[in-house]
Amino acid sequence: VLFFVLKGIFSSPAVLKRSLISVGILVAICLIAYFGFADDAVTDPGTGQLVMLDEGEPLTADTSKLVGASIYTFYIVAVLAVGSILWTGVSKLLNR
Repeated sequence: VLFFVLKGIFSSPAVLKRSLISVGILVAICLIAYFGFADDAVTDPGTGQLVMLDEGEPLTADTSKLVGASIYTFYIVAVLAVGSILWTGVSKLLNR
Protein backbone atom coordinates (compact mmCIF):
# COMPACT_ATOMS: atom_id res chain seq x y z
CA VAL A 1 0.00 0.00 0.00
CA LEU A 2 2.80 2.37 0.90
CA PHE A 3 4.47 1.72 -2.46
CA PHE A 4 1.33 2.63 -4.41
CA VAL A 5 0.73 5.73 -2.30
CA LEU A 6 4.27 6.97 -2.90
CA LYS A 7 4.05 6.07 -6.58
CA GLY A 8 0.83 8.10 -6.87
CA ILE A 9 2.36 11.09 -5.10
CA PHE A 10 5.52 11.16 -7.20
CA SER A 11 3.71 10.46 -10.50
CA SER A 12 2.25 13.94 -10.75
CA PRO A 13 3.93 17.24 -9.86
CA ALA A 14 0.57 18.76 -8.87
CA VAL A 15 -0.14 15.96 -6.39
CA LEU A 16 3.39 16.22 -4.99
CA LYS A 17 3.01 19.98 -4.58
CA ARG A 18 -0.31 19.63 -2.72
CA SER A 19 1.16 16.93 -0.48
CA LEU A 20 4.18 19.04 0.40
CA ILE A 21 1.98 22.05 1.13
CA SER A 22 -0.18 19.94 3.45
CA VAL A 23 2.84 18.56 5.29
CA GLY A 24 4.28 22.08 5.54
CA ILE A 25 1.05 23.40 7.06
CA LEU A 26 1.03 20.58 9.61
CA VAL A 27 4.67 21.27 10.53
CA ALA A 28 3.86 24.99 10.89
CA ILE A 29 0.94 24.17 13.21
CA CYS A 30 3.21 21.93 15.30
CA LEU A 31 5.85 24.67 15.55
CA ILE A 32 3.25 27.28 16.51
CA ALA A 33 1.90 24.97 19.21
CA TYR A 34 5.38 24.18 20.53
CA PHE A 35 6.88 27.66 20.55
CA GLY A 36 3.72 29.73 20.96
CA PHE A 37 1.46 27.90 23.37
CA ALA A 38 3.22 25.00 25.12
CA ASP A 39 4.44 25.55 28.66
CA ASP A 40 7.42 23.83 30.25
CA ALA A 41 6.02 23.84 33.78
CA VAL A 42 6.98 20.83 35.88
CA THR A 43 5.12 21.73 39.08
CA ASP A 44 1.49 21.16 39.98
CA PRO A 45 -0.21 24.58 40.06
CA GLY A 46 -2.39 23.54 43.00
CA THR A 47 0.31 22.22 45.32
CA GLY A 48 3.51 23.67 43.90
CA GLN A 49 5.19 20.26 44.06
CA LEU A 50 6.99 18.49 41.21
CA VAL A 51 4.79 16.31 39.02
CA MET A 52 5.88 12.69 39.34
CA LEU A 53 5.48 10.22 36.47
CA ASP A 54 4.22 6.65 36.89
CA GLU A 55 7.81 5.36 36.83
CA GLY A 56 8.62 7.46 39.91
CA GLU A 57 10.71 10.02 38.02
CA PRO A 58 9.88 13.73 37.99
CA LEU A 59 8.43 15.33 34.89
CA THR A 60 11.08 17.14 32.85
CA ALA A 61 10.60 20.50 31.17
CA ASP A 62 11.17 18.97 27.72
CA THR A 63 8.55 16.28 28.25
CA SER A 64 6.08 18.80 29.62
CA LYS A 65 6.58 21.05 26.60
CA LEU A 66 6.17 18.16 24.12
CA VAL A 67 2.97 16.96 25.79
CA GLY A 68 1.59 20.49 25.84
CA ALA A 69 2.49 21.05 22.21
CA SER A 70 0.81 17.78 21.23
CA ILE A 71 -2.39 18.76 23.01
CA TYR A 72 -2.41 22.25 21.48
CA THR A 73 -1.68 20.79 18.03
CA PHE A 74 -4.72 18.54 18.42
CA TYR A 75 -6.88 21.52 19.46
CA ILE A 76 -5.74 23.64 16.51
CA VAL A 77 -6.30 20.85 13.97
CA ALA A 78 -9.70 20.04 15.50
CA VAL A 79 -10.84 23.66 15.32
CA LEU A 80 -9.65 23.89 11.71
CA ALA A 81 -11.50 20.67 10.82
CA VAL A 82 -14.76 21.79 12.42
CA GLY A 83 -14.39 25.23 10.83
CA SER A 84 -13.84 23.61 7.43
CA ILE A 85 -16.97 21.49 7.83
CA LEU A 86 -19.03 24.51 8.88
CA TRP A 87 -17.62 26.63 6.04
CA THR A 88 -18.51 23.96 3.48
CA GLY A 89 -22.04 23.60 4.86
CA VAL A 90 -22.70 27.34 4.95
CA SER A 91 -21.30 27.92 1.47
CA LYS A 92 -23.47 25.10 0.06
CA LEU A 93 -26.54 26.63 1.69
CA LEU A 94 -25.75 30.08 0.30
CA ASN A 95 -25.15 28.80 -3.24
CA ARG A 96 -28.59 27.18 -3.56
